[in-house]
Amino acid sequence: DAAAPLPPAGKPPPLPPAGEAPLFWHVLVYYPCLFALVAGGSSCYLSALPVRSWDFRVFSEAYLLACLPLASLQCLAPKAYARRVEGDLGYPQWVHRLAGLGEAGVV
Repeated sequence: DAAAPLPPAGKPPPLPPAGEAPLFWHVLVYYPCLFALVAGGSSCYLSALPVRSWDFRVFSEAYLLACLPLASLQCLAPKAYARRVEGDLGYPQWVHRLAGLGEAGVV
């Protein structure tokens, strides 16, 4: 069982493929979905309205409220964010910085 070859000295290892970074599912799917269920369910339950009157759009808004602040971190550290969360999407760093800035602006 041979070990993976090391990159040349001074050169960082290649980025993981898109969607295969170690924190992708945690940061962009699991945590926002859990937050949306808890926050949206609490909002609906605490409104004291009958279930037929609940506005279920609150779940999608809660998902965005959880996901966008985490995604906006790519504005501050695009290389670290790509290595740990997104993987290699093939865009230059300035695109990630502007996307993070836009996501922070939405929040």
